[in-house]
Amino acid sequence: MNTNSINSNVINATVLVWDLLLDNISFNNYWLQNNNIITEWEWLWIRDYPNRRINLIDIPQGDWQILNDTFYSWRTVILSWILNSTDSNSLNDLIDEFKLNLSFANKLLKWKVNWETRQINATISDIRFWTKERIFIPFDITFISQNSYWTKTNQESVLIENMSDNSRTEDITNILKEAFPLFIFWVKTWSITALSITSNSIWITVNETITSWDVLYIDGRKKQVLLNGSEIDFDGVFPLLNNWSNNVLFTITWTYTSDVSVIYENNLM
Repeated sequence: MNTNSINSNVINATVLVWDLLLDNISFNNYWLQNNNIITEWEWLWIRDYPNRRINLIDIPQGDWQILNDTFYSWRTVILSWILNSTDSNSLNDLIDEFKLNLSFANKLLKWKVNWETRQINATISDIRFWTKERIFIPFDITFISQNSYWTKTNQESVLIENMSDNSRTEDITNILKEAFPLFIFWVKTWSITALSITSNSIWITVNETITSWDVLYIDGRKKQVLLNGSEIDFDGVFPLLNNWSNNVLFTITWTYTSDVSVIYENNLM
């Protein structure tokens, strides 16, 4: 008889009931919290800081350095679970199913907190199973993400209707963490021969004739500029929205009327 102390736990007597407040953990739409997959909530390394690159410059003939720059890079998310089933054969099948569903690369890991879902692109780097009991097995999973920040599933947007100014500044506020926005121009009348967008001293210029009913995408996240779905050339760098407040300057040549939408993600540490 197996006398392991965990056998006296409810997990070996009946199906363990999960916490309904925590049932929104998923990877690539595969749910990671149910009656067979139980999250050990006290062992979720999900709030940890992303890795940070620090660039130091040595002082000649000195015993110290100067901080030149710092950047956030990839992050690690470690989760602990217990797979729980009714018998040994069913548990083996559950293990195979679990490993298969988590084998995909660069998929969305979603986590619900305070009734709000956050997400990040992630890839499994390690699954470590511990001692297998008759109907359950504890294990740890390590996710690696190339993203520094979690993002909210809902995006924020600012709509500027019937813009016709050759120079116009829009104040975009309440940015949680810096983000690359998507600018969409729906030209309604006449035409544009060139346009420039400047934010936080970073500018991008498109020297292209854009006529009525054309749609222009300037996508900072994907680093591309599209005119009616086709990629076109540009000068400069994609503007960045910084924390809290941003003065975004639009400089547009010729006579036109256009709706402009600025869409950006809610990034979170």
